[in-house]
Amino acid sequence: MALNVGFNLATLISLITIIGLLVFGIKKTIFQSQAVKWVAMVIMGIFLIVGLSGIGLWTSLSELAITDADEDDDLVEDIVDEDVEAPSVTDTAADGRYIIETFKVQFKEEYSNAYNTVGNTTDGDIKIYDEVTDPTEPTANPIITVNVTSGVGTDTQKLITTEKNYRVVFDGGLGWYSEDWGVIKFPVGNYQKQTGTFKFEGNGRVISAIAEIDDFFNETQTDGDVNGQTTCQGDEELNCTATSDDVISYSEHAGDGDFYIQPEISVSGANKKIRDAVMCFEFDTSTPPEGDEVSSISYQHVSGTDFLAQQNIGSELVDYWANEGCIKLANTIKGGTSSKIKLTITVSEANLDTDDDWYLYIDDLGEIRGKDVVNNRGTQYDRLKFDASN
Repeated sequence: MALNVGFNLATLISLITIIGLLVFGIKKTIFQSQAVKWVAMVIMGIFLIVGLSGIGLWTSLSELAITDADEDDDLVEDIVDEDVEAPSVTDTAADGRYIIETFKVQFKEEYSNAYNTVGNTTDGDIKIYDEVTDPTEPTANPIITVNVTSGVGTDTQKLITTEKNYRVVFDGGLGWYSEDWGVIKFPVGNYQKQTGTFKFEGNGRVISAIAEIDDFFNETQTDGDVNGQTTCQGDEELNCTATSDDVISYSEHAGDGDFYIQPEISVSGANKKIRDAVMCFEFDTSTPPEGDEVSSISYQHVSGTDFLAQQNIGSELVDYWANEGCIKLANTIKGGTSSKIKLTITVSEANLDTDDDWYLYIDDLGEIRGKDVVNNRGTQYDRLKFDASN
């Protein structure tokens, strides 16, 4: 508004000057008196000076208006540029981290070079937790969960960043052993800034398919593995039912205080294994022995892999039985591996009752019904029950 007033004032001054010059010019030619001529010339000079001042003021105001208009245009351009160049999620934060727009995982199964063997629609998840979260806690909630199907998986929630520590776990469900890979930082050097993608691969981390523990003892067999007997029915030292139900019963009437069995510990499954394999003793919770019914359990290797020798376990195992303990067999037993053993058991008939029941187990994860980092139980155990009769 101030510029408009200035323009109007300058224009008025110029018009007055022009009119004044015209009037006094005419008067100069009309009046012949020398004195009048001099007065007219002075007045014309005054009008000339005023006119030139008005023109100068008009010119200055014009330049100021142009400059002001240019600044307004620059301001509009800046506002438009800010709207167009809004920061994307791939821009670095103050600490140099990038938000991962697309998090991709890709893994191979142990003993296999194929990616498509890992995971299906129900098993195999990469779980990423906050650094301080304990994934073994039942209430632990991951920041993201990436389902691994045919060896690959993708997450696009944009909830994790590069250069930040996370606790990373593989939840294998029922098909694979779960893995706790500890605290991991996703390096910005592996981040693709153009696409916002980070690819997380195995790089030495192992995903292992779980093998099956086979039935390690068939109490109905007639080839001598059941105490050298050709039958387990009738008046025998060790008795069984007509069908295999994983129970043998020692007969105090027919027995002489000791007997033997020859179990075969084996696992099956191509490119699979069991982890932290153990042989354990457990008392029945309803009819347990007192602990003095068995005086000796002697171990002898028959064929296949000698697991106990590898673990430097002696031949006498009765203390494991009395304390319901576990004997480590191996860190890993791969599918197709087997070991046939002989267990000679000596009982005290004076202490043995018909309700002194106990079990022999083969299991994984270091104990009976052991659990992994996300509380999965690994493979299904196999067991044999020992009973007694009069």
